[in-house]
Amino acid sequence: MSATGEFVLAALWLARGARREQELARAAATVDDWPAVLVALEAHGVLGLARRNLALAGVALPPAVATELDSRHAVHRRIEAGFRLTLERFLAAAHARGVAVTLLKGASLALDLYGPGALRMQGDLDLLVAPADVPAALAAARAIGLGQPAGALPAWWYRRAHFHLKLVPDDP
Repeated sequence: MSATGEFVLAALWLARGARREQELARAAATVDDWPAVLVALEAHGVLGLARRNLALAGVALPPAVATELDSRHAVHRRIEAGFRLTLERFLAAAHARGVAVTLLKGASLALDLYGPGALRMQGDLDLLVAPADVPAALAAARAIGLGQPAGALPAWWYRRAHFHLKLVPDDP
């Protein structure tokens, strides 16, 4: 496995432990291509988790790498804040319409496992509603400024044939 791959794997932990911290420090010492590491961490959505774990392990990064890591993480925090605000607004609008919503995948993990701080990036919000609640859920989404992307098929098609409906901000 490449040094980049070993570093990414060594950075993936939530609970502290001396062994984990030592493995992360060892993996960091073998990295010779930090730009590739940052790309890999972002691609897997774990840049914030690695940043936190590096700090917990006391790993000193080269100054340029530390600056770039902090800069990218600041962007991730802003994106996470947008996802959290969208989720909060949608849940409130759905609740007002009597729609029960189940959080799936990243939306649930972001709240229950990773918490705030952009430890794990989300690319979307996966939510489950009962088929009978789809019209009310769509109304809730529209009420907070979400709608189907340009060129999308009608909502009924997704409900009948595809099982999920993509919604995006009306004013990106």
